[in-house]
Amino acid sequence: MRQSKLNTYVPTDEFVKEAYNKIKDERVKLYFEILAYSGVRVTEMAKMLSEFDAKYPTKFGTYARYALNFKRGQKNSFYIFMPIEVANKVKRLYKVDAKAMTKMFDQQSGLTPKYLRTWFYNKVIMTGVRESVTDFYEGRSTATVVSSNYLGKTQQADHWYEKAMETLKQTISL
Repeated sequence: MRQSKLNTYVPTDEFVKEAYNKIKDERVKLYFEILAYSGVRVTEMAKMLSEFDAKYPTKFGTYARYALNFKRGQKNSFYIFMPIEVANKVKRLYKVDAKAMTKMFDQQSGLTPKYLRTWFYNKVIMTGVRESVTDFYEGRSTATVVSSNYLGKTQQADHWYEKAMETLKQTISL
């Protein structure tokens, strides 16, 4: 059996900033902002955008969390966290295709969503947020979180998000 190589690439802040500034299409810029500030997968973002209901974001002054509650195999994405400036731009989009979104995103920014996600993870960890909370932001929650620690993780995620968001804004200003 052939072993796969471990991919340890994390884009620099400068590369992420340049990628964001390359984007001309406002819709793709919004996709970038959602992904950069939440760490979710394109699939979860596409689900949120295709089913968006304005009553589901809970707003907390400087940020909002959108209740997604999406389970896909071992992946449990409960919420999508984002700055209030981003949340206020989100609206329902019909016929959202995750593959087409990924292609547009890559073409316009020169950065794949996968690497923007690794950048988010790295930045948030460096802010001092525990890995388990960062995993929760990114939808890496295991089945045990669902039953035993869901409320605790949600409270911890709320507690840390503003600090993480301010660190992310140092690279991608809104």
